[in-house]
Amino acid sequence: MRKEQNKCPSKRDAVHTCKKYGIAITDYVLGEEMDISREDLFNHLATCEKCRKDLDNWRENYAALRNEAYLRRPDVREKYQQMLQSIKKGETVMSQSPEVVKKEMVRVVGTGAGEIYKCLKADGPAMFIPQIKAKVTLTDAVFHQSLGWLEREDKVIVDHKTEIASLYRGG
Repeated sequence: MRKEQNKCPSKRDAVHTCKKYGIAITDYVLGEEMDISREDLFNHLATCEKCRKDLDNWRENYAALRNEAYLRRPDVREKYQQMLQSIKKGETVMSQSPEVVKKEMVRVVGTGAGEIYKCLKADGPAMFIPQIKAKVTLTDAVFHQSLGWLEREDKVIVDHKTEIASLYRGG
């Protein structure tokens, strides 16, 4: 009787497995329902560099598309034009250096991220985003930047379709 040896999956099996997760990655980034659990996806991502790169690529491209759509909004274009006119007239757009402004934004958004995280720890582990907004004292812009920060740092998982944020419990 031959002992079976532990074998690594064949390339064909690995491609099939990654294809399954590739579809889940796309659904996850787009906020669609996935055919597998988030835990299964995150466990795979922890061991598969190719799929982690695929996730990063999808996030980057989707963010660029969302940004492009945002920049096409009439209210945003109007603000942009007003800013350009101010610059052409020689008016000061910012009274502080970009480094000071960036440092302050990091402080404000970081503090906001802390408020959101504490709220989820106290009342979570999962909550509807409007419920979190009602419990913290942040402007809409700072709230969304702070939530995005927590998501990028893998502290929370945000389902944009259902508007639920939950604490990340990955390994």
